[in-house]
Amino acid sequence: MNKAYALLTCLTVLFLSSACMRSDSVVSVRKDGSGTITVNQEMGPQLQGMLSQFEALGDMFSKLSSSTDAGAGSTPDLGALRGIIQPDEEKLKANAVNFGEGVRYQSHEAVKSADGWAGHKAVYTFDDIRKVRVDQRSAMSGLKAPSHESASHESAGEISFALEGDVLTISSRINEKGVESILEQDGLKSMGASSAQSMKMAAETMKGMRFSYRVQAESGIAQTDADHVSGNQITLFDADVAKILSDPNFIALMEKAESNPKSITPEEYREVMKKVDGMTVESKQIVKVTLK
Repeated sequence: MNKAYALLTCLTVLFLSSACMRSDSVVSVRKDGSGTITVNQEMGPQLQGMLSQFEALGDMFSKLSSSTDAGAGSTPDLGALRGIIQPDEEKLKANAVNFGEGVRYQSHEAVKSADGWAGHKAVYTFDDIRKVRVDQRSAMSGLKAPSHESASHESAGEISFALEGDVLTISSRINEKGVESILEQDGLKSMGASSAQSMKMAAETMKGMRFSYRVQAESGIAQTDADHVSGNQITLFDADVAKILSDPNFIALMEKAESNPKSITPEEYREVMKKVDGMTVESKQIVKVTLK
């Protein structure tokens, strides 16, 4: 390994291991089936500083990437990360297709919290909730390229909907993949947290990292069998990554899965995840909601 490649590799690993981001997606539904999708994307102060440093070295990284065996794909996608703080409106408009047919970009605004996190809030509108879906691609809010193929593929979305009269049906595939779904969902494998032994160490670099998917009934909820309800809002998934990686129940589950993944039954997986600190996840794949 030459010195240039070694420098590139070390800086890239350091950058990714400190990649503290948080994302919150809320689908708000009216009784007529129309509504909005609000996506918040934020970046932690440490990552903001590192992003600026990487951008200042942009030319060097381009030269290193092209002159080594690393290839262009080995350097961080600085443009995509910058899009969290300074989103491109055209990309946000193009991203609407990833939420399904008929979804339209409405607006976006900058957000900044008191603790230094910064990013943007993007709002999309739709006329028919039955055509909407939310998954990792759509929730990246313009950071991923639009995919017309996935938009037309009915099984591509992790969360989809049906509406008959006042009854909203939410289909959630978040838990479908089994014991490794949390690692895959949050991109932890690519950040050095694929083994139970490294989880506590990884937790230190991922403080503040959080991902959530929620559904809101604008007119209120008359009745539902959802696990996690607060007022007119249902939480399908909410993961505080650092807390999850530090939880003894989760560590024990991952240790068992590492030795024999097939030994973890879906029932055991769901029961353990109910106990994990920092994790809120809907246990049912089909949720019924009667709208007021």
